Amino acid sequence: MDMDIEYDILMKFTYDNLDYVLYTDNTYDELGVFNIYGAKVGKEGRLEEVDDVDISDVFDKMIEEYKEKVIKGEI
Repeated sequence: MDMDIEYDILMKFTYDNLDYVLYTDNTYDELGVFNIYGAKVGKEGRLEEVDDVDISDVFDKMIEEYKEKVIKGEI
């Protein structure tokens, strides 16, 4: 049985001339941490898996910036 999963885009950003998004399915992991994922925006706006290890630090930084904005009530 196929289930549709809805995602919310939290943030869009550009790095090294490529577009990326941070998104969530609004769930929490087993430790109670809010699930946030990252993907590259490819052709025709389709999300693509990120296989470049170098971008992981950028995702971590963007997730922290997002969390700070939430805490400050900016989002």
